[in-house]
Amino acid sequence: MNNSIMHCDLHDYLEIACLFHYQVEITLTTGIVILGQATTTLTEKQQQEFLIFLPADKQQSEMKIPLNQLSKLSVMDEQAKFKQIDFLSGEKVWNNC
Repeated sequence: MNNSIMHCDLHDYLEIACLFHYQVEITLTTGIVILGQATTTLTEKQQQEFLIFLPADKQQSEMKIPLNQLSKLSVMDEQAKFKQIDFLSGEKVWNNC
C-alpha cells in the first residue's frame, strides 16, 4: 500500500468539507462511490492518513478511508465554495455561487 502524504492544498479541501459538514460523494480509486459526510481526518503513527466518513446509508457505521484511496470528492451542497476535487489529477471545480 502506498503511504504517500497527500498534497497540502488537496488536504485543505477535505478539511473544509469536514468543517462545514458538507454532504459529499466520494469516489475511491477502486471505482466504488460512497455518499455521506466527511467528519474529520486522522494521521496515525505510521504517517498513514485517513478520512473519517459517515455514510448516508444509516445501516453502515463510521468509515475510516485511507486518503491514498480517494480518487474524487464531489460536494452536494449548493452553497459550498467548491464542487469537486480530483485527487489523482489535482483538478478543482469551483462553485459559481
